[in-house]
Amino acid sequence: MGGAEGSGRHGAGDRARRPDRGMRRRLVGVAGRVAAVVVLRPHLWRPAVREVLRLAEPGWWRRAPFLPLPSAGLWAFRMTTAYGDPGAVPSPSDVVSFLEWVDGLDRVVVRQRGRAERAPDGGAR
Repeated sequence: MGGAEGSGRHGAGDRARRPDRGMRRRLVGVAGRVAAVVVLRPHLWRPAVREVLRLAEPGWWRRAPFLPLPSAGLWAFRMTTAYGDPGAVPSPSDVVSFLEWVDGLDRVVVRQRGRAERAPDGGAR
């Protein structure tokens, strides 16, 4: 934790976490295929934008390809937890299922917050 990687300073650790060119190309390819499917489903536009921004690597606008791509470490973690393989590539149908799930979850959270704010005791139990 005392090295450059854990300190937030730019150094060898940051370079190790950034996607290499091959991984960036793969991510851009995945994003293109997913976008082609999501564009046909307007109800998924909002959750798709929300998730892209949640996953985007900080400062993505300063580096080519100037797209909000996740860091290599986050992408590997997400693919490992979803598919058991850090090199896995999600299918567009898997991404659509995920977006539908996360949109439903967000709607439940918003609904519950609204109920708590309207409760006479402020939602306290």
